[in-house]
Amino acid sequence: ETIVLDKQIVLSSVSGAEVTEIRRVGASVGQKFDVEQRVVRLANRQARIEGFAVSGGWLYSENNNYYGAGVLIDAAGGQVIGCAITNNLAGPKCYGIGVAVLSADGVVSNCLIAANKVAGSYSINTHGAGVYMNNGLLIDSRLTGNSLNTGSGTYTFGGGVFAEGGRVSRCIMDDNDVWGSSYGPSGGGGAALSGSAVMDNSLLFGNRVYQGFGGGLVIRGINSKPAILNCTIVDNICERKTDDVGGGVKNYSTHGEYCIQNCIIQDNWKDSAAPAANDYSGTSDYVYYTLCPTLNLGEERGNVSGKRVRFKEGTYRPANMEFGRKVGKVGDWTSYIGEGTVDLGGVSRGSSNFADIGCYVYIHPGMMIIIR
Repeated sequence: ETIVLDKQIVLSSVSGAEVTEIRRVGASVGQKFDVEQRVVRLANRQARIEGFAVSGGWLYSENNNYYGAGVLIDAAGGQVIGCAITNNLAGPKCYGIGVAVLSADGVVSNCLIAANKVAGSYSINTHGAGVYMNNGLLIDSRLTGNSLNTGSGTYTFGGGVFAEGGRVSRCIMDDNDVWGSSYGPSGGGGAALSGSAVMDNSLLFGNRVYQGFGGGLVIRGINSKPAILNCTIVDNICERKTDDVGGGVKNYSTHGEYCIQNCIIQDNWKDSAAPAANDYSGTSDYVYYTLCPTLNLGEERGNVSGKRVRFKEGTYRPANMEFGRKVGKVGDWTSYIGEGTVDLGGVSRGSSNFADIGCYVYIHPGMMIIIR
């Protein structure tokens, strides 16, 4: 049976997720029709699960949309803190194989979300192998090795996360993938955003899309208004030969407001058989103070092309910012997302007079930075 926390209950392990597991045993994986065998459901804003590994969930739907094979935070809210949510499975019409967040009072923090995937060779309308959210907060977490390998499926988005609302902050999305088909669109190896979702201070690298768009990130819906702020999107790939794939970012939105700002988008590719740089595809009318070496996204909006960020060896922390203060209006977005103006490493935004782009603040040699 599913563990349901619908009262003010805290379920906390003594020794942490490395040694304490909640695993669903006997899930009828492979059984079709409507199967809803998730592991945990939170249904109270003060309910919390902390320090567990959560695995073994299975969802499959022929008729209805199901959410969260590993953990579901339903409309009443709840918190998932310091958990490892891994090896959960789903079939068609499932949202958030690892975790689904459906509440403004839903929080997922300091979690590892890994190896959640589609089971079988066919899936349609399955989104967010790691996380699906239409509200709430996903923060200080890593999403890695999640897969929407749908075989002959289509309309699947978000290998790491699919956010139609809420906020993704200070997260790492790496080694996630989406496998689409020629029958319809799929994409967003690291992340897919639409609606009013916000992603800030996050790193997307090493994600892949096959037969789809947006190796690192896809922005869905022409009227969507997501905001991607101070993110680094590098070393992602889209396995298609055409130029409009967006190895790094594919942007379908034509709506105004923020969209993309203070980001680094470089070293992304298409077609590994004949690799070619392919950082960005789609409208750039609402891209601001962003570096993209291979494409002019509009210098009149503070964007920079033809120059690159050199990263410190083995990391994605910038080792140079030769263009100085030309890029990045420090603090330009703080009023938009409210509090939380620190980078992925915990350094306060505005602590450096140099270019404030990407998920890590550039720390000039000789500067002293206080991390609180």
